[in-house]
Amino acid sequence: MKPKVNKKKVTSINILNCNFGLKFYLKTHLNFITMLKNYIVLILLFSIEPIKSQITLVKDIKPGTGGSFAYSISEVVNDKCYFVADDGKNGDELWITDGTSNGTRLVKNLYPGEESCDPRAFGHNSDKLFFIANDSVHGLELWSTSGDEASTQFLLDSKPGIAGTSISIPFLNSETFVSIDNKIYFVNGYKEIFESDGTPNGTKSILNFNSIDKIISHEDKLYFIGSKEVFKDSIFIYDPKTKTVSSINNNLRNIANLTSTPIGLIFDTGSKLYIYKSQTKSTVEITPGISILSYKYTLTKAFFKDHFYLLAISSSGFKPMILKINGNVNGTEVILNNAKDNFSGYGYFIAEGDYLYYLYNAAGNTPLELWRTDGSEAGFLKLDEYNSASLSSISSSTNIVGYNGKIYYFGAKGSILGLYESDGTVNGTKQLELINDRSASRQITTGPIKLGNTLLFSAEVKDKNVGQELYSYNLPVKTSVSKGIENKNLNIHPNPVDENLFLSNYELINKIDLINQNGKILRSYNNLYPGSIIKINDLSSGIYFIRCFQNERVYTKTIIKN
Repeated sequence: MKPKVNKKKVTSINILNCNFGLKFYLKTHLNFITMLKNYIVLILLFSIEPIKSQITLVKDIKPGTGGSFAYSISEVVNDKCYFVADDGKNGDELWITDGTSNGTRLVKNLYPGEESCDPRAFGHNSDKLFFIANDSVHGLELWSTSGDEASTQFLLDSKPGIAGTSISIPFLNSETFVSIDNKIYFVNGYKEIFESDGTPNGTKSILNFNSIDKIISHEDKLYFIGSKEVFKDSIFIYDPKTKTVSSINNNLRNIANLTSTPIGLIFDTGSKLYIYKSQTKSTVEITPGISILSYKYTLTKAFFKDHFYLLAISSSGFKPMILKINGNVNGTEVILNNAKDNFSGYGYFIAEGDYLYYLYNAAGNTPLELWRTDGSEAGFLKLDEYNSASLSSISSSTNIVGYNGKIYYFGAKGSILGLYESDGTVNGTKQLELINDRSASRQITTGPIKLGNTLLFSAEVKDKNVGQELYSYNLPVKTSVSKGIENKNLNIHPNPVDENLFLSNYELINKIDLINQNGKILRSYNNLYPGSIIKINDLSSGIYFIRCFQNERVYTKTIIKN
């Protein structure tokens, strides 16, 4: 005979409430329920590992809850990064880190006492950082360092007195200095080009013009827009090896936006777009078949799948659009024009793995959207959206880092700020870590920057109680070779060579051209991995050139065939 159950005494108990909102309710006797609950708890304790944050405090630079507010993390220089921080004793000064607490230290207190030296415009060669700072005597002027106090040197007083430097600093501070063959170059007073090896005696003026625009490196030479006479601008080339100057005679006016790409030197004259090919010494117009008002290169350019991508503003409606360029006449395509009004903007193009990623903002009061494309008109996909932001003044806090076929970045949704990753799919675009759940506007001051297998950034991280400090995030171990060359030197050996050239770069190389002394491309190789072999046993003895393409940079090496 079955016992009767008093339904009024049956208890509904929530045994398990997981993140998916799934609730199990059991109706049975209280003793059985208690025993079952205890059993489930034991199973959970022994079978489920707690999720651990991969965010690590690198160093509490300013002990307490105030925070050092580290900012302006540099690119990697000799396996280390530089940044600016205030330890509460020395003001905003230059620091260095290798990603560990013991390896994070003050470089030198340049401005005595608690005043700030205000470091800015970081550039570098293979082992030195070049920067502009104020030591209280010279004003903001040029310095170099190898990371310790003894090696930190004052290089140039470009504007005697304490008023500040006359060195030209572009919109992006990182473009102040150009590095070629372990020397750096910069513009002083928009009229002089200086060269420096990182020592005071090795810092000198090498060129004087009536006016000089921003300088860039292209194929191991220095390119810049300059004029020796009023209203006669031209593109000039300085060869550091021969110390000679030549010019590109194109009879064009209002030249702007010189950009080095693997397919050539791209520039514009406002409404017209051009490419200069050094091998043939020819300038070709590549303007798209629509009316263009202007071109935008500052935060919107990338080389991806043998094409150069940039942003243009149409004359009709003043709307931005993405152009895809192969460098040939009639080879410039408009592949995207989804701008909703003239306030629409794009920013931070980055090529990683199979996709080109970028940010899109339809208007000032709309969400900031993350998009990607595979390069085709049908290959555009919106991945996610975040708090609204002005693309004309994106801060360093929104840097996007590419690594192993994915991108990493910070995103804010409401008051919640997180570290995100994306593999180019909607499902693969997700928050990895919660940074903070308060107002997101001042929680990030710099980063992320990739140092080795970690991301460096400065933030106020939830529940850390140390204020805004320097943190790192452990990236997953590489399972495949990603696109890009972290070592910017093209390592090919032996040289001179008899039969085979071996590549010893750390990462995949997108393309290599083998060129003879007449500038003719003899053969090309795509997607060369570390350890790849280039067979040249069939070539005649003589001098040849290896030209390597990677994103917006071109590297060239001379080889001798025995």
